[in-house]
Amino acid sequence: MTRKIVKTILDRAISDDEFRDLLLADPDKALAEYDLTPVEIEAIKETKLAEVRVRFGSSKSGSEGA
Repeated sequence: MTRKIVKTILDRAISDDEFRDLLLADPDKALAEYDLTPVEIEAIKETKLAEVRVRFGSSKSGSEGA
């Protein structure tokens, strides 16, 4: 997994509310379009999604952005 792919996913999660909501609700579905191994998907789910939740929450919950 390259940093570029992780950055692309996180940048999209920050800028695209719909993708972010999907990523938080169903990460496997959201990440399916990226060329990631199951191990990489699990790593993103375990580490990066926690950061997204804390920083941005879900747009449906009315959380404030950065």
